Amino acid sequence: MVAVIWSLAESIYFNLKKSGEYTIEPPIFNGQVRENYRRMSVSAMGKAETIDVQPVPETYNGAWLPSELVNLSEEFQPISDEVVVGTPITRTITLTALGVTKEQLPEIRLPEVDGFRSYPDESERNQLARDGRVISQLVSSYALVPQTPGTYTLPEVKLPWFNTVIKRVQYATLPARTLTVIADPNQTAPAIPNMTAPSQNQQAIEPTIVEVPVEKTLLDWGILISGYVLWIFTLIFVWLGFIGRKKTSD
Repeated sequence: MVAVIWSLAESIYFNLKKSGEYTIEPPIFNGQVRENYRRMSVSAMGKAETIDVQPVPETYNGAWLPSELVNLSEEFQPISDEVVVGTPITRTITLTALGVTKEQLPEIRLPEVDGFRSYPDESERNQLARDGRVISQLVSSYALVPQTPGTYTLPEVKLPWFNTVIKRVQYATLPARTLTVIADPNQTAPAIPNMTAPSQNQQAIEPTIVEVPVEKTLLDWGILISGYVLWIFTLIFVWLGFIGRKKTSD
């Protein structure tokens, strides 16, 4: 029976996507009943219902979310407002709505914050029925990693929705939050070399070449003369060999 009711509800939702007046055909039941030893066929038919579907207000901006009640909540891990550079922060945002299916819940988009890197996780959608009403929930998680020290403000999250009870646009909000990011105390800053120009006393002095005359000894002169004499004898020997070969050839 519950499955029949839920199937009818889904059919109504997927068919009524335009404004106007619609008539929902009555449900029909055909079956058999047993009385003593006899079986009798029975049938029952419900009452047709007429529904007036109102259009989306022209002033509404954002994903259409008609509901009786919408709530936004969030959790931070760690819960402290002071974090160290490079330490990931897990931000979990939960959207809960009454009287809508889980497919109707819009994705929550967070604005980027300078100084942080954001890594969204896969969203989780849940749905249950309680006291004849559907309650849907969307859970989205984000990993925020601070990059540089400083004071940062995570902007306010504002989600529009249409209150079907009072027929008015309302907003589910999460307040802005300020975080202080501090440098890692275990990481030392790299030393910066001194790039100042050297003083006059530190400037390099060009070396001076000093030539010192050396007097030649008798041994030096003997080696020099013997070299010249050897060179002269070599020339004479070459010349005599050339003359001898010439005479032989004649």
